[in-house]
Amino acid sequence: MARRKPWPPTAPCKPNIWVYDPSLMNLVAITLLRTDVPADVFDRMADILTESERTRAQRYRQEADRRRHIIGRAALRILLSERLGGTPQGIALTSRPHDKPCLAEPPAIPTHFNVSHAGERVAIAVASVPVGIDIERDAPPDAAAMAQAWFTPTERMRVDEAATDADSAGQAFLDIWTAKEAVLKASGVGMAAGMRGFTVPPASPRFGPTRTHGDTRFDGYVVAHFEALTDYRAAVALYGAARPLRITLANADTLLADAAVRSVRH
Repeated sequence: MARRKPWPPTAPCKPNIWVYDPSLMNLVAITLLRTDVPADVFDRMADILTESERTRAQRYRQEADRRRHIIGRAALRILLSERLGGTPQGIALTSRPHDKPCLAEPPAIPTHFNVSHAGERVAIAVASVPVGIDIERDAPPDAAAMAQAWFTPTERMRVDEAATDADSAGQAFLDIWTAKEAVLKASGVGMAAGMRGFTVPPASPRFGPTRTHGDTRFDGYVVAHFEALTDYRAAVALYGAARPLRITLANADTLLADAAVRSVRH
């Protein structure tokens, strides 16, 4: 872990703020963790949430959805407290249009984040610029119809060219879908705006620019794919120039232990 040093005491809202070495602020920090955790770990993660967050989690009909929401939200709070200082419970969150979560008050350090869930995985991205992340496990059975409805001609051609077998076609679909979802989430524009306003670059671990088609809301975004463990496809989008990625396979129990140490300090 990088050495921390105190942020100037004039920083708003947080009297005791600790941050990572500023040289690391240029990174896009991606954290991947599992949701199939032991019951005691799950309960401790749930304790980090606010009452309203726990109430929202109970609205999910499926247990798997509740687990993903609780673990994702708790892990997000822990990661934000690492970056901004204070305790995970003390991080004040709110939502923008299209239900995109954000910090309730401007932080001392530029901080943007996004969360995605799929299967038994949660992916969290934290950066100093607008960021979006998407992780998916299985291509939907109607992927071909969805590609026709949501993809641009260039993107549909990529899916068609990969359709030599079902696995290749499904992977091509997910590569495009995750990239487009990541861009939509980074921009804060909901699905209602449609996905045809921009074309994403071919899947690559290197950031590439989106190509817009008259919709300036998607100008200036870059997107890259990254390894998200076996059987998952994932992409991250940023506003502005490419930045290095730091990908961490996290353990919920370890995150909780780190959070407990910070809670004692505060």
